[in-house]
Amino acid sequence: MNSVSGELTNLLESSRTVPMRVFVVSRLKKRGFQILPCFFSSSRLNVDQKGTVIGVKPSEVGTSDDADCQIDFFTKFGKKLAKTFFLEDIVKRTNFKGLKGQCLPLYGLRDSSLLVLSGLGKEDSTTFECVGDYIDDGINQLKESIRVAASVGVKQLMKDGCTVIEVDTMGDPAAAAEGATLATYHFHQLKTLKQNYSKNTMEDVRISPLNAHEEVCLQSWSKGVIYAECQNLARTLMELPANILTPSSFCERTVQLFNNFSDSVRCSIRDEEWIRGQGMEALYTVGKGSIEPTMFLEIEYCSSPEHAVLQDPLVFVGKGVTFDSGGISIKPSSRMEQMKADMGGAACVVGVIKAVASLGAPGRVIGLIPLCENMPSGDACRPGDVVRTRKGLTIEVENTDAEGRLILCDALSYADELYPDARAVISIATLTGAMDVALGAGATGAFCASRLLYTVIEESGHEAGDRFWRMPLFRHYQAQIKSDVADIKNVGGRSAGACTAAALLQNFISNKRFAHLDIAGVMHASPFEGSVCPYLSRGMQGRPVRSLIVLAEKLFSKERVYK
Repeated sequence: MNSVSGELTNLLESSRTVPMRVFVVSRLKKRGFQILPCFFSSSRLNVDQKGTVIGVKPSEVGTSDDADCQIDFFTKFGKKLAKTFFLEDIVKRTNFKGLKGQCLPLYGLRDSSLLVLSGLGKEDSTTFECVGDYIDDGINQLKESIRVAASVGVKQLMKDGCTVIEVDTMGDPAAAAEGATLATYHFHQLKTLKQNYSKNTMEDVRISPLNAHEEVCLQSWSKGVIYAECQNLARTLMELPANILTPSSFCERTVQLFNNFSDSVRCSIRDEEWIRGQGMEALYTVGKGSIEPTMFLEIEYCSSPEHAVLQDPLVFVGKGVTFDSGGISIKPSSRMEQMKADMGGAACVVGVIKAVASLGAPGRVIGLIPLCENMPSGDACRPGDVVRTRKGLTIEVENTDAEGRLILCDALSYADELYPDARAVISIATLTGAMDVALGAGATGAFCASRLLYTVIEESGHEAGDRFWRMPLFRHYQAQIKSDVADIKNVGGRSAGACTAAALLQNFISNKRFAHLDIAGVMHASPFEGSVCPYLSRGMQGRPVRSLIVLAEKLFSKERVYK
């Protein structure tokens, strides 16, 4: 390759301080290329620009601290591209090292499209390379690196105006598809002025696997897209404000969502008359302070008529409080707007069943979703009130802001009666602020009496990139929720708030294969906190939808039986 002049070298070295580095490469001689650095803003790119993401990692020779660190291209296509366009020589003159979270845009290499080299990081890394790196938590590091690399590359290309993007599958098409699809998400449905949202959105961008001709690769990619789209669905439901997503409209949207799955999915919407007829007074009491009617939504997925008679379905119970003001025990105004997402558990259940139905996974999955608003009014539940649950136990309401456990206890009692031999019963809820204090956005708190079931939950998280942390269900916590005037009370004091909430739920389920997932900490990522996952933007996260999809597949797999 021709030598680069000292002046050109200085220009390339100065590119380290430029936020965006774009190199226009032109062939001048048969024996090599002359590299001409050209810096310009993304706004000057063609709006119909095509883009390609190529995964790279630091070479085995050299270290990540070496300024001239060599890089390895992950796939055969990447290696061919690197050889054709002398990419390693270009990279040597930049500060790009192939670390996780790094990307290097190169313009004009392939069909006048924008090429982005996206770093996977070193496989044996034991130190943080970027925000969101997972260390010593069992997460599949290779899958997570691929998700991050795909997402970082796609975000860069979208920023530069690309609408047609090909992504290097990097040896795992499903993981690459997940990262790429999750990266495109941005909630903008309620914005009317174009300057108020990004140039390209997920509806404008077409993403496909690069050079993927094998059927197995395409199937794996499609599966990853479904996983990510269903998490994005949960994110959208959580982002919708409470004046748009009421209990009734949640049911209507869900029914419309499953219209294309009429052969395998059945939705049943229950009204207040049905709720009171079932003796679900705890659920009814929480919602009676709002003008919005309380609802109960049942979703049933059966992959085939044979599975419809299975007596051991997988049951998900999702908390569906579409807005939680706290009721008479009203919340502080700070961050109360986020309580539109107090139906995050319900959103996750819809996302999981949508994915299972889209994949045509074998088995029978049930979703039970109690829906209401928790509002203060003359009809609202008061502190000190005693309510009778569907199971017959009475609960003293000491704090009306501890409403999630009240609506879940009736739903769990219903599940316990209808599906006593369920393969597993899993409740998902943004239940307690105490869980956010304990674990933050780092992990979902998992309360599970069955070690075997928790193992499957944890394994699912490792595969999907979510952390779970097992929390205690000691009998000790039952003593904290004893009431002087009723069987139990809905709060157990300041100590162990998340544990006493889970302890209350245990009184309404007899199935030993029961798990309660408190997702309060992983619900949202603020602009100040950032996201734990680099491929998830700020806002509602939709976690842990992908883990629960993996869980459903594992629980119905032929290789392992969970009974």
